[in-house]
Amino acid sequence: MKNLFYILFISLFIFSCDDDSNLMNTPCESFGLFEENGFCVDECGVDNGDNSTCADECGVPNGDNSTCTDECGIVNGDNSTCADECGVSNGDNSTCTDECGIVNGDNSTCTDECGIVNGNGYNGCGSCEEWVILYDFCYNIETTTTLSFYNDQLTGEIPSQIGNLTNLTSLDLSYNNFSGEIPSEIGNLTSLETLNLYHNQLSGPIPSEIGNLTSLESLNFGYNELSGPIPSDIGNLTSLETFNLSYNDFSGSIPSEIGNLTSLESLNFRYNDLSGSIPSEIGNLINLQGYFYLDHNRLSGEFPSWIENLTSVYFFYLRNNELTGQIPAEICNLNYNNIELGYNQFCPPYPSCLINTGDIDTQDTSNCP
Repeated sequence: MKNLFYILFISLFIFSCDDDSNLMNTPCESFGLFEENGFCVDECGVDNGDNSTCADECGVPNGDNSTCTDECGIVNGDNSTCADECGVSNGDNSTCTDECGIVNGDNSTCTDECGIVNGNGYNGCGSCEEWVILYDFCYNIETTTTLSFYNDQLTGEIPSQIGNLTNLTSLDLSYNNFSGEIPSEIGNLTSLETLNLYHNQLSGPIPSEIGNLTSLESLNFGYNELSGPIPSDIGNLTSLETFNLSYNDFSGSIPSEIGNLTSLESLNFRYNDLSGSIPSEIGNLINLQGYFYLDHNRLSGEFPSWIENLTSVYFFYLRNNELTGQIPAEICNLNYNNIELGYNQFCPPYPSCLINTGDIDTQDTSNCP
């Protein structure tokens, strides 16, 4: 029995020594080190080191900082110390210099009166101060008062040079395929009485410069893709008699300044995305006598009390909005030829004169008492 115990003890001792030998023989690579003269060293040659003694500023052992040096030669830099005014490293500003040689310029400093960069002030017709070329025709600035390209199948943007014809009283660009925004230069035409851009593919907002056209009597921007709010600058157009913004994508509320247009006879804002209440200032438009179209929008609030001021309107359309409340019985005293109020949220009872109008019963009455 004693011999057996002795044999077991010797066996355990030998096994334990073998296990220590295995640990001693573990490769240095397992620890991310290298074997050198029987020692495990790092890339810097330091026994059991962590490479920190020979790492460059980029953290690369025995490196030369090249892996984190920017284009300006700055370690851990962001290229800003040698970027030109265009933001290009080691650049020469050429990528953002305009044709006039101005960095980040817009060519305005060397554009002549014809709109030609580095021009000499003359076009194919003569002096740019006297002539404008539009679609290969010459127009004298002093004598041209009417310009019409009606249904000429023109495309592209409206030429900004039109704004140089400052004696125009009538401009008709309707039924074409003009696209892009209405040029702000249109505001230079302060003698305009008629402006017709109907049925094109114009987009974007109405330029605020439209408020400069204080002689305007007829404005027609219908059937385009114009968007954004109706600018309050329209309140300056106090001579306006016909105002058409229909079939666009105007949004926001109708500006209260519309009440300044006391010469207005016809108003058409139908088929847009207008919202909010109908401004009470519309009650100032006592000369309305043609059509009053605000249908197919998202207008809300109660039926306008000022309607009794509009005694001469021929067509009165508020259908397809979100108007609420009750329709006053006084509407029957106005003798309108055609009233359309359907597809709103008006509550019954409805005035007797509307019972047979065909669409008065199309109201959403789910919120009525």
